[in-house]
Amino acid sequence: MLMADLTPDLRETVAALAKPREAGCWRADGAEAAARRYSNAQLQEVMTDFWLNHFNVFLRKNEATPYYLVSYERDVIRPNALGKFEDLLEATAHSPAMMLYLDNAQSIGPDSLAAERGKIARNPDKKKKAPEA
Repeated sequence: MLMADLTPDLRETVAALAKPREAGCWRADGAEAAARRYSNAQLQEVMTDFWLNHFNVFLRKNEATPYYLVSYERDVIRPNALGKFEDLLEATAHSPAMMLYLDNAQSIGPDSLAAERGKIARNPDKKKKAPEA
């Protein structure tokens, strides 16, 4: 009875809200994704979904990840979705959500001070000798 009074466009929108996957929505997060798909900024929304899927971070990586996802989409992906790829890549690489996802806090370079300390900690007998004068 509700559908009978709707225009064909509104019927299509209601159908998309009920079954977003069948309507071709990129992510299956329900009515919100379908509503964004039919918004005035459709290209912005589709590209935001595309880049968020491409530069994804796993929600259950650890207990802190869910707290970073909203700001990741809002502050990193969305503002750069229609811009230059280089800017998007730079913003993504420096975002706390991506650093947490990639375990960047535990990452050290092979010639860094942290790597040298790790070598000494593993082999205390091989401490570097001071150069003789």
